[in-house]
Amino acid sequence: MTSYILDINRCSIYDGPGLRTSIFLKGCPLKCKWCHNPESQSFLPELRYMEAKCIDCRQCALACTQGVHQFISQEGKLQHKVEHGQCIQCGACIKACPTGALEQVGKVMTVEEVMKIVKEDLPFYKKSKGGVTLSGGEPLSHPDFVLEILEACGQAGIHRCVETSGFGKRENLARIVDQVDLFLLDYKITGEVAHLAYTGVSPKLIDENMNFLREKGKKVILRCPIIPGINDTEAHFDGIIQMGQHYTNIESIELLPYHKLGVSKALQVGMGQETFREPTKEEKQKWLTYCQAKGCSNIQINL
Repeated sequence: MTSYILDINRCSIYDGPGLRTSIFLKGCPLKCKWCHNPESQSFLPELRYMEAKCIDCRQCALACTQGVHQFISQEGKLQHKVEHGQCIQCGACIKACPTGALEQVGKVMTVEEVMKIVKEDLPFYKKSKGGVTLSGGEPLSHPDFVLEILEACGQAGIHRCVETSGFGKRENLARIVDQVDLFLLDYKITGEVAHLAYTGVSPKLIDENMNFLREKGKKVILRCPIIPGINDTEAHFDGIIQMGQHYTNIESIELLPYHKLGVSKALQVGMGQETFREPTKEEKQKWLTYCQAKGCSNIQINL
């Protein structure tokens, strides 16, 4: 069993309890306008170009047979233009680049290869009460691979988290649900129209899957990205509070302040992404104070 892995982040402290190994799978059905991992949206490998590392040596252009790399003189300076749509992922330009300015996003890995890395950190999991978190992308879009990873972690006595938008087929969620100790569910924005406009999908399936998790008695941490000017509204915060009250299996709520890191990562793989304003320290405190004043005590800012 294999899948495209975007990244494996060891010793993470933000993706569940304790020290964790976060495994990011490639591919997501949502297209959130503020996505902080835009390179995870495509289900296929992509070419990443990091301009700051480029020395304009043109070795990539010499190695490429598809005309992906073009060097254009503008105002007396050489500009490296990358035609991502022409790339066939042959890897020739990556091998030719002497500075590491080019790399492939998305690496095929087996369950065994992933678990070898995971097991290297067993002492850290035990000491910190941590474990493994499967993230993405969207883990529910990779049910076979995710199930095998979860089962292997269970056999090794490793705590298992799945971070998900909740947007996935019920049968996929049902296949993995008994192998998950804790779900980290990303609650994007309140309202059918707004959810469709800013994520590209309806929240109906997500609501149905939330009800399923409650019926199964599965522990959930609600994670809420907050983007100034988009969902930093009383209506959305009220929606978050109501979620916490309605779903008794929600153990805690985390507010995730927007940051701009996704903008540069989107450009590196040939995508465009809208830029939003990062919140101030005072705004973050205001969010927290509002929710707490409404009786939501199990809420915090996750930086």
